[in-house]
Amino acid sequence: MIYLLFGLLCVAVTALPRMRRRHYWLFYRVHSLVLPVFVLATLAHSWTAWQYALVGLLLYALDKALQLRQYLAQLRVAHTVHLVRFDALNNGAVALTCTPL
Repeated sequence: MIYLLFGLLCVAVTALPRMRRRHYWLFYRVHSLVLPVFVLATLAHSWTAWQYALVGLLLYALDKALQLRQYLAQLRVAHTVHLVRFDALNNGAVALTCTPL
């Protein structure tokens, strides 16, 4: 019980606007770590609570799936080039000519 209260206190402190703006990474990590614990504690307290949390959890999962899809698409775009020419310039630099695949 004390760990849950400590976690909720951390969530509350990092959710303060000033703290969130200055330390967004900390805000995001604390919320990401506490969310599963909070959901499990809620379900342990009241097994019927899943009915109320289901829509929010599904939207959260959909958001994370779309973020992963967008990230993977960016990786594919970043690595899909074909090297056409490789020229050494007079000043010691190298000129690369690439085309998309």
